[in-house]
Amino acid sequence: MRLKNEIKCDVLVMGAGIAGIMAAISAAEAGADVCIVSGTRICSGSSFYPGTWGLGLVGPESEADEEDLKSVILKVGEGMADPELVSVLVSHIRRGTDRLKAFGIQLKEAENKGEKEFIPCFDYKNRDWHGIVKDSAREVFLDRLEELGVRSFPCTHILQFIMTDGRVSGAAALTEKGGLTAFSCKSLVVASGGLGGLFQYRLNTDDVTGCGQYLALRAGAKLVNIEFMQMMPGYLSPAPKTIYNEKVFKYSNFCRQETGRSIFEDWRKEDLEERMEVRSTHGPFTTRLPSAPVDIRLFTEFLRNPRGVTVTYRESLRENQPEFIRTYFEWLKEEKHLTIDDPIQLGIFAHASIDDETFLNEMEGSFRHKFAKKPEVVKGNMEALRIALREVK
Repeated sequence: MRLKNEIKCDVLVMGAGIAGIMAAISAAEAGADVCIVSGTRICSGSSFYPGTWGLGLVGPESEADEEDLKSVILKVGEGMADPELVSVLVSHIRRGTDRLKAFGIQLKEAENKGEKEFIPCFDYKNRDWHGIVKDSAREVFLDRLEELGVRSFPCTHILQFIMTDGRVSGAAALTEKGGLTAFSCKSLVVASGGLGGLFQYRLNTDDVTGCGQYLALRAGAKLVNIEFMQMMPGYLSPAPKTIYNEKVFKYSNFCRQETGRSIFEDWRKEDLEERMEVRSTHGPFTTRLPSAPVDIRLFTEFLRNPRGVTVTYRESLRENQPEFIRTYFEWLKEEKHLTIDDPIQLGIFAHASIDDETFLNEMEGSFRHKFAKKPEVVKGNMEALRIALREVK
């Protein structure tokens, strides 16, 4: 396949979730000529994942609250968090939220923000909380990119970084129209998401494959913390890959499909209640808290029966629902057509790597769907993936 053309810019952004979009906007506002590339559409990735009811922004309630939030993050990090990065993160949260508001993006406010259900995962107190309205964010971001003259390239797959004198000077990519194009740039921003796509059971979009990290590694970058993955329950059916709201753990019944008996029937009632109370305070799995046996039992049952564990809700959940939980069920009804009366089949997601053959088959199916009328694009993408798999072995 021959290069059809070359596109020059100051800054090339790989990835079009919120991080990539904000990088592109910031660079363009500073006067740079910017191109943004996405393997699917602009406004994609985990930032716009359709399997969750909201994208929350959690930050300090005030400047005086910053030090406390930093200390909590460092404590939860068990010595693995970089104090300097934690400080940068916390000190910029309020500024970032204000910037989104200034853009005109609609942010949800909690009506009852003092409810304990709004306490962030692994935290001990309420913080400043906002929820990004994804449709509003998508509309505002696309308008802002256009206003600033950022050139957008959806359905464009970067295959390789171009090196000049030991530095990244661009990237080769397959564009939406099927041509192999060279992007020439002074700076390249990798904002392509994490590694979730490498797992068979995953709660992220299919474009989050770790390709950005792989290409950066080949170009000489160092990778850190890629061993950390969030493991959490998700729907197997109905509405596969929907995130299970951790706040309803203590209101749920977990039963084996074949017998209808509780998977926790051998636990003492007091132990079950204590563990479920703690498990209702955090989304991802952790071994640090006494709730760990809950996830381990769920995972064990999932391995025993790939159809998952049947979840139904107790009568007590129907009475006086906290706002956070009520919002979740309203979203389920509107977006997934599910109600509190519908049983679900639950599994643990992001738990097992896909073998090469399965990964290639799934990616080829995805490419054939996206590029139904462009077989040459499908062929080029599959060749690139096979080369990548051979090189990392």
